[in-house]
Amino acid sequence: MNLMQLGLKIHAAALHRAAGEFVEYRSGLTRGRVKAVVGESTFEQGDGEAMIEVKTIDFLIEPSELKRIGIREPKRGDQITRKSGEIHDTCQGSSDSVWEWSDAANKTFVVVHTVRSGNESC
Repeated sequence: MNLMQLGLKIHAAALHRAAGEFVEYRSGLTRGRVKAVVGESTFEQGDGEAMIEVKTIDFLIEPSELKRIGIREPKRGDQITRKSGEIHDTCQGSSDSVWEWSDAANKTFVVVHTVRSGNESC
C-alpha cells in the first residue's frame, strides 16, 4: 500500500467514525444493525430518446459490517431503516447494480444506492 492509499484509508475511517450513524439493514429474512455514512448521488437514466435525473440517498457501509450480519452483497429489494424510522429501498445506480465500491482499488466502503420507500422508484 502506497502513502496515498494509506492516507485515503485513514481519511475514510475517520469519516465513518465521525459522520456514521447506526441503521438497520434488511435483506429477506436477514437483518442487522450496521454503521453507515449517508450521502447522495445524481444519475441520468433513459432509453436513448428521453433522459430523467434520478437522485439516490447513498449509504456507505464497510464490507465487514455487512458480512458480520450475513449479507454477501446488497441486492434489489433490500431495505435500510434509519433511526428516525425512515425506510429506504435499494435502487439501481449508474451501473446495473444497487451498489458499487467507493474506491475500486481499496474496496473501503460499499456504496448502497436507495430511495425513500414509497416516494420514488428507480
